[in-house]
Amino acid sequence: MRGSGGSRRRSVVFEASPVLRVKVVPHEGFVLALAERLKRDYAEVKPPAYAQFVKTVSSNFEPPKSFDWWYIRAASVLRKLAVKGCMGVTDLAYEYSGKRRRGRSREHFVLGARGHVRRILIQLEGAKLVEKQRCGRVLSKSGWELVVGVASEVLDAASKDEPRLKLYVG
Repeated sequence: MRGSGGSRRRSVVFEASPVLRVKVVPHEGFVLALAERLKRDYAEVKPPAYAQFVKTVSSNFEPPKSFDWWYIRAASVLRKLAVKGCMGVTDLAYEYSGKRRRGRSREHFVLGARGHVRRILIQLEGAKLVEKQRCGRVLSKSGWELVVGVASEVLDAASKDEPRLKLYVG
């Protein structure tokens, strides 16, 4: 009697969970909107003086071209914590890793700069958006509210252009 009742069709009211809402939002627009919100509303999150001169990965040839790369990276860290849950500094550095080109030799894997990730996490903790737990860092309640609020705004704006996203607006 496997699957008893599986043949019946049920009308399901779809309620988008906060994690699903963050996953469904187009991530480029979401990260840029969250970076603008961090820059505008949170004075604790600010780039250090040396940020315009450093590279984000040792495999890169030049530093980032954008002047707001620190806020964009902080917003990206918040999104990764919202989607993946508890992450440490090395886990996040792995997410921002790359491959070092060595001419005709094979490429080598290189971790992202852990110092940047650590300083961003410390600033986000100071802004009460991230909490430290035994497994690493997680979003706090105010961090979730910020991420879900920005995701809702971006999703509302994106659903006008993309009709399939109207399923998640509610």
